This record gives sequence, structure tokens and C-alpha cells, in this order.
Amino acid sequence: MACIECGKKTDPTELNVTMWTDKGLVVIENVPAHVCHDCEEQFYDDKIGAKILDLANKGFPRDKLVREITVPVYSIDDDESGPDNDIPEERQGA
Repeated sequence: MACIECGKKTDPTELNVTMWTDKGLVVIENVPAHVCHDCEEQFYDDKIGAKILDLANKGFPRDKLVREITVPVYSIDDDESGPDNDIPEERQGA
């Protein structure tokens, strides 16, 4: 299959699809896809794309849930060595 973005060769593979929803982060595992060698764009067959959209449109129903994971979340806001520390206070946010 040729990449629809750049025309280069794609390889079939499986990957994880992540989506942010009103419920938080959702991961769909082992999704068949085609990935471009050159631009790394990912493509799904129509049938697979329809399955992804169906899950999303149904709000990711609990009866389709395989497992849950815990994801660590970090923030750089409390980083005292951040770039704003080199700017005098009167100039920060200006």
C-alpha cells in the first residue's frame, strides 16, 4: 500500500491508538494499521477505521473494556529551573 500523504511504501503493523475523551485518555490496543517508511503517517483500512469510530461514537462502552491502566502525569509548572526564572520578575508575563 502506498502512503496517501507522500506516496512512499507503507508496512502493515499493529499499534496502539490513543484518544482523549470526556472520560479521559482511552487506549485501543493492537490496531492493524499501515505506517509509512518515509513520513511515518499512520493509516487504517476502512473496516478498522469504522471500528474505531464505532467505539468512540458509543462512548467506549464498559462491556468492550479489556483492562485498565494507570498513567503517570507530570507537570513542568513547578520546575524552578524553568525559562521564566532567568527573566526579572517585572518582565515575566509581559
